[in-house]
Amino acid sequence: MSLESEDTENPIHQIFDKIEDILSETWQETGFGQVIIESERGKSGKNKIQVTVKGATYYRYHISDADVNEWNAK
Repeated sequence: MSLESEDTENPIHQIFDKIEDILSETWQETGFGQVIIESERGKSGKNKIQVTVKGATYYRYHISDADVNEWNAK
């Protein structure tokens, strides 16, 4: 298995990494908190899905249908 560089990493991995970071931080600090994930087809471009991960701070990602297909192929 080859390691991918962060520049070529599937953005879906970045989303799950961010969720993990938020949960880990929350559990270490107080144990209280929430993570909200919103997903919709983006208005800014075709074939893009806008994913927003909300914790204390919001993180927005744009993924393509190709990213989703790659993720599902695993």
